[in-house]
Amino acid sequence: MSADPTGAASQQVRFARSTDGVTIAYAVHGSGPPLVLNSCWLSHLEFDWSSPVWRHYLAELGRVATVVRYDERGFGMSERDVTDFGLDRRVDDLAAVVEHAGLGRFALMAMAQGGPAAIRYVVEHPGRVTRLVCADTFAARFLPRSEDNEALEQAFQSMIAAGWDRSDPTFRRVFTQMMIPGASEEQMVWLDRLHQTSASARTAVEARRQRSSDDVLDLLPCIRVPTLVTHGQEDRMIRFENGRRLAADIPGARFLPLDTGNHILLEDEPAWPVFLREVTAFLAEDRGVVARTAEEVHGTHGGHGHGRHAAVFSLTPTTPTTPVAPVDRSAPRVHGKILTRTAAPPGSGRSSTASLPGSGRSSTASLPGSGRSSTASLARKREVLHSLSAREREVLDLAAQGLDNHEIAGRLVLSVRTVERHLQNVYLKLGVGGPNARTAAVARLLSRR
Repeated sequence: MSADPTGAASQQVRFARSTDGVTIAYAVHGSGPPLVLNSCWLSHLEFDWSSPVWRHYLAELGRVATVVRYDERGFGMSERDVTDFGLDRRVDDLAAVVEHAGLGRFALMAMAQGGPAAIRYVVEHPGRVTRLVCADTFAARFLPRSEDNEALEQAFQSMIAAGWDRSDPTFRRVFTQMMIPGASEEQMVWLDRLHQTSASARTAVEARRQRSSDDVLDLLPCIRVPTLVTHGQEDRMIRFENGRRLAADIPGARFLPLDTGNHILLEDEPAWPVFLREVTAFLAEDRGVVARTAEEVHGTHGGHGHGRHAAVFSLTPTTPTTPVAPVDRSAPRVHGKILTRTAAPPGSGRSSTASLPGSGRSSTASLPGSGRSSTASLARKREVLHSLSAREREVLDLAAQGLDNHEIAGRLVLSVRTVERHLQNVYLKLGVGGPNARTAAVARLLSRR
């Protein structure tokens, strides 16, 4: 248990185990509705706690929410000897923390590199997340994609390999100045130290290399929770265009541009109180639906794998939810592009719209090259769902409840191969494919309900 230099309640550090056995360290502090922070790869739960860069985030968010944050695999207090930093593993890590902490429904804040994993989790676990905050993050690593951006990424990786572990902070200061150009020397020195405290050069390079292929742009239209997107207009680590893209493609998302060049908002800059005010108001909508108190999450934790003996933070859902089993991503895939893009409720007769503050304009969303509004697209999607056979619909319904192929086979007394064949037929009929085919098919089903 760590004392809080701000005078707020102390944090409790715990450990969850991910699907591949890797140990993930997470911490809990604050009071109020649960808020999970899926933040940047550069972190250390104990070192961050007294940070001149992060402590205002932790203190202020802890006043309005029960904050659950964690160190990514390979970083901070989580298991260090790791080689797999792929998106699938990082989504499983987030799910492991949520289950071990005993959370029912919760708000999720994706910061910096945390965007892709958070977005994938929201879509793969419908009903678990009450609302989503995307703070200076992205859905695809390079946006816009260009030879210059890819060359710059290669240069970053070379600098990490050459200078991360040196006692001289010159190479690390390049990253520090890009992240917090408006910082004091004290804050920059602290962030220089965090680089080495959080991870080795080998881990930093490999994690950055593997996450450079992250791309969940096709899942953005499948998000069905209230979403707030914030982004610094002069952010040099993750360009402003990434925030605009998130806000434009997530149905109903609000976009809050911030007048700052700092990737991490500093306590004494004008953008910080704006961010805090808007996020606090956004999260406040979860107050009043908390069925059990924050103290339960802080209580003695049994440390039993999936949180069966942990206190459950139960939020009253608007629709019944079913506990979600680990997502099976081994189902056969078909090639093709997911073209789902709907913002208006099915059957509402309204087209999908997205707008940016200050533009005075809204844009009607349609499928690329279709020339038709999303209302017609929704009608087509409903027709396609009706074209599924009774057995295909039954298999898809169970997949939507979080059952993997083996569990579905057991429930329906089928072979796993037969279940896989039914799912493949579903993907073909729905016109979805790629690594997110199962997720997109489930999202299509849920959007029809």
